[in-house]
Order: sequence, then structure tokens, then C-alpha cells
Amino acid sequence: MTASSSSDAGLRRGPCRRRVAGMIIFAVLAAQCLCGAPPPAKPLAKPLAAAPAAPIAYGKGTELAKLASQAVKESSGIACSRSAPGVFWTHNDSGSQPVLYAFGMKGEDLGAFTVREAAAVDWEDVASYSLKGQNFILIADVGDNNTKRSDCTIYIVKEPKASNGRMRPSDLQLAARQGFVYEGGPRNCESAAVDPVRREIVLVSKTFDGACNAYALPLPERKTPA
Repeated sequence: MTASSSSDAGLRRGPCRRRVAGMIIFAVLAAQCLCGAPPPAKPLAKPLAAAPAAPIAYGKGTELAKLASQAVKESSGIACSRSAPGVFWTHNDSGSQPVLYAFGMKGEDLGAFTVREAAAVDWEDVASYSLKGQNFILIADVGDNNTKRSDCTIYIVKEPKASNGRMRPSDLQLAARQGFVYEGGPRNCESAAVDPVRREIVLVSKTFDGACNAYALPLPERKTPA
């Protein structure tokens, strides 16, 4: 009887232990849901390998045109259109609105395009590229003269289609948005480019007391939380 009773007690304890373990797991999951899972880490812009220094020779500057748009007060970046030959994109520097401006070879005003759901902390550069048969414009909100920004943001929109060589003004919806940080801490960046083959963004820092650095960041393909 003693052995039998002990065996019965063991059988009774087994399911009880499983129920207790299940309750513990449920409590942990519930706590995570109530408290909220930690946000995913923002992508890291990593430095690229240094290239040998090469001499730079600049030619004489030539004025091609004056921009007709009075809204462009301090043009900061420029990119050619991938949809309409002879059309270019620019934007204002810090302290302005999230707007892209299109202009022609002679400086003619081809329209202003507000980027919806975008902020304009310090837009510094713009780049155009084609991927999977579609044309895109990348906007680099990366200016940081005091190197104090906790993070920076990349915005990407689909380039508007041209009609008879002209752009059709409209608001632009975000195709992708990506916050990021630099490896090694904040950097002041004023140049951005896109490598659609490697699907990378290249960012170049600006400095007055040393060599500038180039950083690579994965090209985002969808909109992410700000």
C-alpha cells in the first residue's frame, strides 16, 4: 500500500507541476504584452574601408542658370531626375519645410512637392536611383553641425512621373523611412549617395580638423516607425 500510495501521489504531482510551469510562462508572456517589448535597435551606419588619397583638381565654375523658384532660399542638395531628362531635384537646408523642388536646365520652376509624414530637421542631400524598374528619390536628414543628434533619418519617395517633359505637382507619399545611428557616435554629414547594386546608402561626414569618413547603411525598402 505504501508503494502504491507513493506512486499515486507521484502521478498526481506530475500534472500539477506542468500546470504551475504553464502558469509561469503565461505570466511572463502577459507581462511582456503589458509592458511592451523593447523597440528594435536602429541600423548602424558603419565606416567603409579607407581609400588611398588622390589629388583633387577643380575646374573653373560656370553659371548654368538661376532658379526661378523664389521658394528655394538655400539649395542644399541636387539630384537628376530618373523619370524626365533635363529635370533636377533640390531642397532647402535646415529650418525649412519637407519639400522637394523640381527645376529644369534653364532654372525654370517645375513645381514643389511636399513629402508627407516627413520631418525636416536638417535636410542636407538628395539622391535619385532606380530599383526593380521604379525610380526613387532619397532624402538625407543628416545635418548635425554640433554632432549632438541622437539619430538621423533617411526618407525615400517614388519619383513622380513626368508628362510631356514636365512634373505634375502633388504630395509625395513615403515609400520608406529609416532612422539610424553612426558607429562611434554622432557625425555631421552633408553628402549622400545610393548604390542600388549593393543596396547601400553611402554617407560622407564633414569635418574641419581631420579626414572625412564614409559610412555604409543598408538601403531600406519599406516604411518603418520614426
